[in-house]
Amino acid sequence: MATSAFGGPACGEQGRRELPAAPWSVRVSRANAARPAMEVYAAGTLLGVVVATPLSPGLLSGARRTVWAGQHRAIAWGRVVGSRSGIAVRFSRGRPGRAEHAAEVIGVAEWFWVALADGRFAAVTATYQGIAEKLRVPPARTS
Repeated sequence: MATSAFGGPACGEQGRRELPAAPWSVRVSRANAARPAMEVYAAGTLLGVVVATPLSPGLLSGARRTVWAGQHRAIAWGRVVGSRSGIAVRFSRGRPGRAEHAAEVIGVAEWFWVALADGRFAAVTATYQGIAEKLRVPPARTS
């Protein structure tokens, strides 16, 4: 089930917004109407940037994990390539099918999504209309 963290389109540049599970936050901006972008942060350290562009159809752009306040936490993010409601995200501890955790997909503006999970995970899989993309979940390097 998809929800929206930030309604409406990005206008200019928005300040960094905290996500429901610390230490994650995002900032949405766009240089012009054709290139909105989302920056993903962990405790103020930039983890990655994803740009809404028709040049790359990729659904899953990045993922990280960290320990925050004694809790293992993970995040994955990407572009909306069709309907956000059709995106499914599953974090796993090892091989697919073993110890998987379905994560809620949170919409960010109209172009991006993030998924959050509590736990120690090694991989994440995002699926949309039967096409799956998988990434390993490396540790977030925060300073």
